[in-house]
Amino acid sequence: MNSRVRADLLRSFSLVFILTVLAVGAMGASELKHLRREYLGKTVLLRGMYTGNKLQFDSSGNLIGTAEREAWTVAQIEITKIDFKHKTLEISGRRLAMVAASDGSLATVYRGFRDKDSKETKKPERVAITMDSPDPTKWESSIRNVLILDRSNWNSVIPEYWHAYLDHSPNSNSEPDSEGVVRVLSDGTKVYKAGGAVSQATATYSPDPEYTEPARQARYQGTAVYQLIVDTDGRPRDIQIKKPLGFGLDDNGAGVIRQWKFVPAMREGKPVCVAVNVEMSWALW
Repeated sequence: MNSRVRADLLRSFSLVFILTVLAVGAMGASELKHLRREYLGKTVLLRGMYTGNKLQFDSSGNLIGTAEREAWTVAQIEITKIDFKHKTLEISGRRLAMVAASDGSLATVYRGFRDKDSKETKKPERVAITMDSPDPTKWESSIRNVLILDRSNWNSVIPEYWHAYLDHSPNSNSEPDSEGVVRVLSDGTKVYKAGGAVSQATATYSPDPEYTEPARQARYQGTAVYQLIVDTDGRPRDIQIKKPLGFGLDDNGAGVIRQWKFVPAMREGKPVCVAVNVEMSWALW
């Protein structure tokens, strides 16, 4: 091969390379514009519910490094920036928390520190997420592996004890039947309401729950209400959140209630399953 032919081939390869780079660049710019339109200003749920202000993921959504997990009510993010630099997708946002509103629903507030006598968050907590994803065609799937945008899909990662509250479908009837039964389980077991011929189930071991760090920073306190069944062995089961408090506290409470022990309710001298409401409070003294 003579020098002229080699030069022509080199020019051809160079041209192909330049055109490829330009095409990828144009594709990246278009995809970045699409992602910004879809996500900027939106509230998303961090799928792994990880703590930390700097999180790194691979293109499949796997966490690089280590991070603790937290409750879904403190794992939401308001997206403020999306960029692509050095073969890395960069996403920035403010961390959010769900808190109890006066009507019993959950409202969204910024996470962060509050002054002792203030109701406003003075220093919103920020988070930076990076994803190693140099291929623009995979950016959207990479983000979906880390963040959940559609609220209808949040239940897929939210603990089951939240589902009845979020679906507005309490597990027990509001009024018992003539025998005091408020519910029949799938195995035919009757669940009673305490009162009359049915005694109360009495807790003999009931440790208190811990505070979450986001709630402590926000100086947040209040009471959550749980609905559960105490079985014939005095064990709690089918725990559901009836009135949430938010800030990750409800999940701490549900975890502690699983450890409680009861003297079972009695009816006609025999232990029976009984529906119980439990109030759990958090206070900063």
